[in-house]
Amino acid sequence: MRRRLLKFAAATSLVLCVAMASLWVRSRFAADSLQYTTSIKANRQRLFWATSSSGTCALGVNTTRWPVDFPAGSSGWNVYLKRPPREVRVLEFARQQGREFLGFGAASRRNLLVSHVQGARADEFLIVFPHSIIVVAFAIAPALCAIVGHRRRRRAKRGLCPTCGYDLRATPDCCPECGALAPARPTAAA
Repeated sequence: MRRRLLKFAAATSLVLCVAMASLWVRSRFAADSLQYTTSIKANRQRLFWATSSSGTCALGVNTTRWPVDFPAGSSGWNVYLKRPPREVRVLEFARQQGREFLGFGAASRRNLLVSHVQGARADEFLIVFPHSIIVVAFAIAPALCAIVGHRRRRRAKRGLCPTCGYDLRATPDCCPECGALAPARPTAAA
């Protein structure tokens, strides 16, 4: 059961690795964004967003303080696809604040004017990181699963214990080193 769960986690990680690699390539040509807006509570509204552009990912939170008489806006999910990458320059914003290093960055701004509403202010916080870090992180589990599987098959082929690698030619039923039972061998039909 545990091995199946690990294989499922590795397969899921591999799918996410391929998806992030595709998004990385796509980010060179288009900027995609996913946003979630909360409803207005106590004259505050939050916008959570993730953007992929120019080889980087950015995660951010905007908190807007609306005037008392501001009507409640819509809340929910929004997706923006295929904007030109030059429109989204979050890493440059982090560089301007001096908080960028090797493609990683963080930035924050406070009391921004919201241009279309008089008296509205916003605070923004964002972090930026390269797609390559996420691709490598998602590739670790499938690589380990492949290495362990290869090692297990090689041990079984050589007649070694699949758990510890001890030579089982003298005691083919049970490993004298770790006590693990040897895998069942198919018998020849008479």
